[in-house]
Amino acid sequence: MFWQVYFSSKGRMARPGFWFATIGILALGFVLTLVSPVVVTLLVALDVSSDIGKKQAELVAGGSWAILAVITLMLVMSGNVGIKRAHDRGKTAQLYVAYLVAIFAISADGLVGLSLWNTVPSILQLAVYAAQLYFLVVFGFLAGDEGPNKYGPNPRDAAAPKQPAKDGPPL
Repeated sequence: MFWQVYFSSKGRMARPGFWFATIGILALGFVLTLVSPVVVTLLVALDVSSDIGKKQAELVAGGSWAILAVITLMLVMSGNVGIKRAHDRGKTAQLYVAYLVAIFAISADGLVGLSLWNTVPSILQLAVYAAQLYFLVVFGFLAGDEGPNKYGPNPRDAAAPKQPAKDGPPL
């Protein structure tokens, strides 16, 4: 089940599953945010060899690569969850890619110091924030397609208990 949720983009995902999967990814990110500085600090502090500078640099680089690997894993997980949620709404994966572009547009300034919002007209800022709000509503609050669509059966139908027919004997 875990692998199907986070490492497969096939099928559909209903809103509750989307929110639980998203909370799981956010929790992993929170743990990474708490652990990564501690890990790097410990790696540097534990090195007591005579060639301290080189060893510390190697240890920090190794810890940094591990952190980068976890971040990449989180992006893959988030991508698969978002794509399946888009599928539940009858949309292609391109909708989720547009969502990622909107996220990048907001966070690029802080990540690489582009000062994007100082040079871009404020109307574009509003458009990006409106896109963020649109994606929050589409992914988080709107119900998926009723019945099966081209991406698979309705995930809520599979989870619902089967009810006996009203005009016949119970099954």
